[in-house]
Amino acid sequence: MKFSFVLATVGRVHELERFLESLKHQNHAEIELIVVDQSTDRLAEPLLSTYQSSFQITYLTAPLGLSRARNEGLKYVNGEVVAFPDDDCEYPRAVLSQIEEILVLQPETQVVLGRWEDRFGKNYALRFDSKEGFVDKWSVGRRVSSTAMFFRREVIEQVGSFDEELGVGAYWGSSEDVDYVLRSIEEGFRVFYHPKLVIWHPNSNQEECGASALEKLHKYAMGTGRVIRKHDYPIWFIVYVVMRSLLAAAYWGFRGQKCFGQRKVVAARGYMKGWLGN
Repeated sequence: MKFSFVLATVGRVHELERFLESLKHQNHAEIELIVVDQSTDRLAEPLLSTYQSSFQITYLTAPLGLSRARNEGLKYVNGEVVAFPDDDCEYPRAVLSQIEEILVLQPETQVVLGRWEDRFGKNYALRFDSKEGFVDKWSVGRRVSSTAMFFRREVIEQVGSFDEELGVGAYWGSSEDVDYVLRSIEEGFRVFYHPKLVIWHPNSNQEECGASALEKLHKYAMGTGRVIRKHDYPIWFIVYVVMRSLLAAAYWGFRGQKCFGQRKVVAARGYMKGWLGN
């Protein structure tokens, strides 16, 4: 089973090298890596040249925008399974064999989802579901991460491009991955989540309250709100999401954790802005 990896990268070398090393040491032979470099100086190109003998590499460039980069890379995929690793993630040694085994044993499954954690088994950013199972629009929020989703190629061919208005570098700064999975489900494909399928990814700092950190959080929340509106969730659902964040803000404020409270308020505003579409 051949795997095609579409990887967008901007300004990272050391992190990208760790990913390449993890890919090099997979116990799986058929690998195709399509790198879309969005750095202004083609920063990744020299590093990639040292791995050409390890697996097939296609090197591309594109303007900024995660979804735009992935769409450019999708033009070149040839594998039976397509995935979208982050440029700072790493693959545990046997993960590709694990995915192939899942797809062979579950022929009715067209999309396999896993989760991520850091090398110490921690995840401070997302609370993933602990139970495996098929994914629908109500469970997707705790079962999707772009760095741990694997599509049979026929899904990609039918669903098409990522929404370039969503994702890092776009106005609605996240949730292009959730949107793509939802679109797959709407097309009738079966999506299965395996919590034991783990990709390594560094944790972000959840205690940052500087202007840039809050702006990033706001844009991520906007993406979430936008996808909730795009996929016709009932109005009570966005109310629930916003109120849950505001209640968390009150809780952290009461506990004297000002930064945590501020982040929850910023997220609530972002959810509403994304849902309202302005």
